[in-house]
Amino acid sequence: MIFQTETLPNTPLPSKPPQYLLYSPGQTIIRMQTLTQLQNGKLSGAVSLKLSEGLTHFPREIFELAETLEVLDLSHNKLSVLPADFGRLRKLRIFFGSDNLFTVLPEVLADCPLLDIV
Repeated sequence: MIFQTETLPNTPLPSKPPQYLLYSPGQTIIRMQTLTQLQNGKLSGAVSLKLSEGLTHFPREIFELAETLEVLDLSHNKLSVLPADFGRLRKLRIFFGSDNLFTVLPEVLADCPLLDIV
């Protein structure tokens, strides 16, 4: 899966980059503005999620996307551990977690059977 960006004609660029990006098959990038949208289930069916806002804890609401989530980017947060039940994300193929507080590669990543890019 390759993600590309493009500048759309007559589309002003945001003053700052979005904090959340959601990719769904057949849809364009949807910019999310608050964690509340994830918590309220507004991202149901997401295939890819990028969440970067200085998180110190893994948002448990991500597990509500377990049936569809293939790409999870939690880079640029303050996470030091992933939950023991991280393997519930059975369809996860790609996980990005750079620029966090991990001291070792979390062993729970091995519990995701399809994960092949970390």
